[in-house]
Amino acid sequence: MEENNLAFEVLEAFYHHCFDREMHQLAIEQRKLSEHYYERMIAYVDLGMRSPADLQEVKAQLQSDIYQE
Repeated sequence: MEENNLAFEVLEAFYHHCFDREMHQLAIEQRKLSEHYYERMIAYVDLGMRSPADLQEVKAQLQSDIYQE
């Protein structure tokens, strides 16, 4: 019985590790997308197609994504 509990705990720890690793990879990808969108938004603001307030919202999202990573 104790061996089964240990095996279950090891398996559970492995799955948590795999899940955390995948979540970290997703966070990295999200940050990259946010950086790309931020750069695009800068160009839109420079062209007068978007307001500086829109840029600040995108910048805040980027900072959030960096923090989540």
